[in-house]
Amino acid sequence: MQVYRVQGLDVTFSMGSLYNFTFSNIFQAFGGEHVFSLDKVSAIPLIMSFLASMFCIVCRCRVGFKELLCALLYCTSGIAVLLFSNLTLVTIGFEIMALSAVCIVAFGAYKGRDFAFLHYACLHFISGFLLLVGASQHAHLGVLEGMPRWFFMLGLIINTAAFPVSSWLVRAYPVSSSFGMMVLSLFTTKVALYVLLKFFSGESIILYFGIFTSIYAAVFAFLEKNVRRLMAYGFVGQAGLLMMAIGCPGIPSDLIIVQLSFSVLYQLLLGMFADSVVKRSGNVDINRMAGCFKLASMEAMGCIVALLNLVGFPWTAGFVAKALMLHMNLQSFDYMLLKYMQPMLGLLLFASNGMKLFWLACLKPCSTTPEYAPSPFSSKLSIIMLSLIITVSGVLYGEGLLFSEHKFVYTFGAVATKLIWLGGVVLFFILFRKQFLGRYESAIGDSSVYRQFFIMAEKFAHAASCMREVLGGLFAGGAFSIETSGSTVLSARSPSGVVSSTLLLVMLSICIIVLVWAYV
Repeated sequence: MQVYRVQGLDVTFSMGSLYNFTFSNIFQAFGGEHVFSLDKVSAIPLIMSFLASMFCIVCRCRVGFKELLCALLYCTSGIAVLLFSNLTLVTIGFEIMALSAVCIVAFGAYKGRDFAFLHYACLHFISGFLLLVGASQHAHLGVLEGMPRWFFMLGLIINTAAFPVSSWLVRAYPVSSSFGMMVLSLFTTKVALYVLLKFFSGESIILYFGIFTSIYAAVFAFLEKNVRRLMAYGFVGQAGLLMMAIGCPGIPSDLIIVQLSFSVLYQLLLGMFADSVVKRSGNVDINRMAGCFKLASMEAMGCIVALLNLVGFPWTAGFVAKALMLHMNLQSFDYMLLKYMQPMLGLLLFASNGMKLFWLACLKPCSTTPEYAPSPFSSKLSIIMLSLIITVSGVLYGEGLLFSEHKFVYTFGAVATKLIWLGGVVLFFILFRKQFLGRYESAIGDSSVYRQFFIMAEKFAHAASCMREVLGGLFAGGAFSIETSGSTVLSARSPSGVVSSTLLLVMLSICIIVLVWAYV
């Protein structure tokens, strides 16, 4: 290892690794604490995945300037959070991400974006409050312990879309634009998982959150027939699998980082395929997409690459990372849970999410040959580029040339076991494929707690509106101009109505949390 000194900047470069370097003495602030840090858990693989993904998305989509500006701010703040070592700056970064993401959701073109906007904003502002409690203790005392530590962890868990707080993702992502959904799928959950890994690695409670999250996503993906919601459940399920690895003591951080980095790429590739299916068929109902693409099409080939990496097929990056993780000499109960539950839940998600979409869009026979508009060249180009990036980087990783110093050695037992399990799942899907047809398109994954919360908030908003009329215009200007019907928010007459209602819900949430904290 060699250390170079360049104008107050220490650069540590390790010859055996492509990303093992540290910056120090750069932008020192907050009492001499380093603002940027890469020496504990390297974020370089994840940053490379983010940049490659953003490049493919921008090449694929035609987007307006405002939405692109919000996406760039979202991307920049997400990458900054990966590099920040100061918890106050981490919290600020998450807040900027939340504001940018809320704007991206507002640009959506699907029905229900108003309610999704409120839902996303409320939960993420609550999450920001919880993060701020932990960051405040760390800023004043230099430690993170007690209730503030648990609050900080809970704020991160909300951002990972873990069960039972997954509904913000399932609500917001499907109603966003095509560009917005792909961008949103990259950062919030992945950055939160990285920060969890950096500060709370080995916490058993995260392992159990991951198990329940994966089960929840697999069950509701099995029932879902809206292809955009199906992808949202896939994002939630993959986050759950990664949380299981983060919460298991003894798992090396570099393995989790590599698995997280590759999951960004193949989830985006699968999302691009789903977006191509929606645009080609003109419908989000998965049961009306038979024959969208031929098996030899570029889109179908990209979907196959994504599915092979998702399920951990031999000779892919997914297989290498998972094999190294699940064949360690650990004897703890948590590791036994990870070793047996993660592969089983991964296969369940593969069948209920990826295999379901691929079969209905490419393999399901149809009586008549539908006429679909040809896919644009930019769509095919982005899928080709991303497929090549995943394939080449996976080969290099297995050979020890990328993100690893050692070549992975395949064993007959590991390969045979994986192929047998995969063959069994595919056979099971073929035999019972009719049972995998979507049954629901409603927000069945949303908890009744959320519905009751918004019902109470609407009643409070209605009472405030009546008070406004009594006071004779004191709150004039559409402050609470929300139309209600039953138990759902339908629309807002003006931007001020949405903003004020959001702030109202945020203040209610903060008051409830403060009261609970005061009496515990």
